[in-house]
Amino acid sequence: TGAVVPPRYDTVIPVEDVTVIDGTKITVTKDYAVGQWIRKVGSDMERDTVILKAGEAVNDVSIIGLLIMVGVASVNVTRRVRIGVLSTGSELCGGGGGGCIA
Repeated sequence: TGAVVPPRYDTVIPVEDVTVIDGTKITVTKDYAVGQWIRKVGSDMERDTVILKAGEAVNDVSIIGLLIMVGVASVNVTRRVRIGVLSTGSELCGGGGGGCIA
């Protein structure tokens, strides 16, 4: 889940591998090694890994999740420029002797 494991615990056991007895006790149905299903902080990627390059779009929830995962609280962004051209006169001429557009 990505949740922090409390200090005195050393293994995560998936709920599907547990049987509840009388609503007060559990039995673990498989063997688990100490530390199983626990990842150390920062083990997802190597140090100095580039996760997002300048100019790349931040338009996907997975990118936002990745930024959160590595502890980035904010990023500087700019909106993509939109340009429209509206010609109202006879000033446009084609290249190569194609003449002007009237």
